Amino acid sequence: MEYSDYMGLEPTRQYADIIQLPRPASPLSQRRHPRMPLSDRAKIFMPFAALRGYDQAIEKETLRASSESKRILSESKKQQISDLLAQLQPKAPIRLTYFHTAHDYTAYISVTGEVVCVNGYAQQLTLRLESAEPITISFEQIGELTLL
Repeated sequence: MEYSDYMGLEPTRQYADIIQLPRPASPLSQRRHPRMPLSDRAKIFMPFAALRGYDQAIEKETLRASSESKRILSESKKQQISDLLAQLQPKAPIRLTYFHTAHDYTAYISVTGEVVCVNGYAQQLTLRLESAEPITISFEQIGELTLL
């Protein structure tokens, strides 16, 4: 047995006389079996997602793993923040670090802005940032507060 027979090249020899001929293209065959555009043919060979949602699961887990946990403040730090909150007046410039919780991750965020309102009853501070809408932050979320 020859090497070419072993590799399955024998059928190629059988059809050597017609293998180089163009594809038959009668009007009837063109109507029944139109040629596929090259752009659609390329899609056949594109990789597919065997594990649907795997990329999103990896991204979600990465966010969760990079999330920070909320720090427990000492009593002296809590008292310092409380004293500063009591001193705040509208339009006072401050720098604030607060604990932000989203549905997928948690992190400490530092912002600089001016005070809009300090609501002692609701325990909330409203800040206006330079280029954004005002944000409201709960007193419990504040990790650090500095008057500028």
